[in-house]
Amino acid sequence: MSPSPASDRGAALDIYSHGRAAVREVLHDTRLLAGQAPLAALLTSSAKTRNSLGYAFSPVVAADAAFLLAHAADPMVGHALDGRLPQILADLDSASAARREEVIAAAQRAADPGRALTGADPSPATRTGVPGRSDSWLHDNELRERLGSAVRAGLQSAEQRFTGQDRPGAAWTPATRPIWDAVTGVSATATRGAGLTPGWSTFVEIQMIHAIARANDLPSAAGPLDDRIPARIRQLPTFGVVAQADILHNAHHYLTPHSLPTTAPRMQAATIRTGPPAAPARALPATTTVPPQPARKSR
Repeated sequence: MSPSPASDRGAALDIYSHGRAAVREVLHDTRLLAGQAPLAALLTSSAKTRNSLGYAFSPVVAADAAFLLAHAADPMVGHALDGRLPQILADLDSASAARREEVIAAAQRAADPGRALTGADPSPATRTGVPGRSDSWLHDNELRERLGSAVRAGLQSAEQRFTGQDRPGAAWTPATRPIWDAVTGVSATATRGAGLTPGWSTFVEIQMIHAIARANDLPSAAGPLDDRIPARIRQLPTFGVVAQADILHNAHHYLTPHSLPTTAPRMQAATIRTGPPAAPARALPATTTVPPQPARKSR
């Protein structure tokens, strides 16, 4: 299996381009078979067939495709573990063929914005047999909630490691360790803590990276395998250490959008972000609460 971002800090981020290529094939299969089987089952089955990155990566491919579909149907959906996502897919199953085609075409454009889509997708993917229902996080509410809990715990652990608060009685000290070292390995621990098998660690890690990239101005329409994520992650060490701490602190709020960040020591001084500017994020829907970004300065 190809390494996950936590197992290889540099080249591992290259899996995103391969993952998104698999997602394009999954969406192509889904477009061919929509209406013949539930979308959740199509995504799960096709991701296992189209993914060449290893078994543990199949749910990640399905998650990216499911997010793109759900976000195309409802822009309020902000991440793959959003509780509304399974119902949105179910609603599309009962929608008109024209509505499903509209949403799937929009998801395909989001997965491959550089190519104008026509009615017939020119990719080499072939029509596969109609799958039956597959057990997956898209069908299992308890599993999905455990995954969400693991992602939040992993993000909180990464912030504590970065600021030194993983040590009893330690003061809040940003850059206690490099930011990527702070993120490395926490998904495995968080996965075990949520009572999940080790095979889910890759899935948890990719959702963590997505949330961190969102906190670094990744647009709300970008899925967990978006091609822009590696650049957003590699950009982090160029920021001041307080800015890096802000990003880690805010990341888990994208999984709980109606929560507000608590006052932390870093928020007691006026600060501004330094480093290369990131592309501006698209405005989030007005009803989604996003943690306020304090002014930042480098330390």
